[in-house]
Formats: sequence, structure tokens, C-alpha cells
Amino acid sequence: MIVPQYFARIDDAKRAKAADDLATMSKLIQTYRMDTGQYPGSDEGLQALLSDPGNVNGWKGPYVQGDIPLDPWGNEYLYSTSGDDGFIVMSYGADNAEGGEGHNEDIVHGTG
Repeated sequence: MIVPQYFARIDDAKRAKAADDLATMSKLIQTYRMDTGQYPGSDEGLQALLSDPGNVNGWKGPYVQGDIPLDPWGNEYLYSTSGDDGFIVMSYGADNAEGGEGHNEDIVHGTG
């Protein structure tokens, strides 16, 4: 009985870590937008937080120290934008597949 509870706590901790990472990245993306007047393009992605994409004015980064972190399951966080309407940064969760339930459920943060 102890083992299932232990693994459930590990899964909960990973989901909490991913949610914290996504909230932090969302704030950094908002800072990027305040500096440049736009969100990073979907093609530039989160790398625009690390290095000047060269096609924006006002970039004051890097906005992240080190590298963009991987999600707690070892996968890259996903980013997309719809331009001025907003952005989404997300993890597909434990199964690394769109959708899912429980610990496999997608974790999404953003404005759009």
C-alpha cells in the first residue's frame, strides 16, 4: 500500500514542478513582450528568451539563465503564439502525448 502512495506523490510533485516552470516561463514571455512589443514567434519559440532572434527591437535578454528547462519527464516544453492574441506554453504531462487524464493530462499556461 505504501508503494502506490509514494509513486502518486512523485507524480504530483512532477506536475507541480511543471506548473511552476510554466508559470515562470509565462512571466518571462510577458517581460519579452513588454520589451519588444510582441510575443516570440512560434518559429522562434522559447529560444527567443535565450538569444536575440534578430527580428525585434528592444530585446533585453537573455531572460533565462542557463538553458530552457525540460519538463520533469525529460521533454521540451511546447510554445505557440497567435500573435497579439496571446500565447500558450505547455507540457503534455507524463505520457508526452496530447490529451490524457490524471497524471497524463496536459499542463497548459498562457494567455490565449
